[in-house]
Amino acid sequence: DVILTLGAYMIKAAKKGDNIQENKEKILEVIESGKAFEKFKEMVAAQGGDTDYVDDPEIFKKSKYIMPVLATESGTVESIDADIVGSIAVYLGAGRMKSEGDINRTAGITLNKKIGDMVTVGETLAYVHTDDDTKVNGTTQNLCEAFKITNKKINSKQRILEIING
Repeated sequence: DVILTLGAYMIKAAKKGDNIQENKEKILEVIESGKAFEKFKEMVAAQGGDTDYVDDPEIFKKSKYIMPVLATESGTVESIDADIVGSIAVYLGAGRMKSEGDINRTAGITLNKKIGDMVTVGETLAYVHTDDDTKVNGTTQNLCEAFKITNKKINSKQRILEIING
C-alpha cells in the first residue's frame, strides 16, 4: 500500500499521470512483469553488489540464534516504536553508532506484523537474529514492548494519505 500510494503520487508529481488509481495500476504492472525486479538488480550491480544474493536470498549466512518475539496480548497493532527497534538492531550488531564500528551481517530483526495487523496472544510479532546467546532474552522482551497493541480498529491506508496530504 505504501509503495503504490507514494509511487502513484510521485507519478502525478512528475506529470506522468493525474489519475492515482491508474498510476497504481501502472506500478503493479511493472512489478508483476518483473521489470521492477530487473531494475533493482541493475541498481545493486551498479553499486558493486553481488546480485546472486538478490536472486537467492537463502545463500545469506544465518544467525546462530533466531528467536521469536511473541505477543503478550490480543488486538490490533497500533504502532511500532522505531527508536526501540533501531536501538535493539544496533545492540545486536546490525547497525552502528559510528562509521568505524563493525556490522554483524547475521544480526538483525525481522518484523512479522505491521500497523493494522490483528494479533493473538502467543503469535509471533518478530524475530531477533543474533550469534550472542546473552543478548536473546533482553532483546526479545524489549522488542515486544516496541509493539503497541490496541482493541480499536486501525486504518493503515488512511495514515499514508494523512502524511501525503499533511
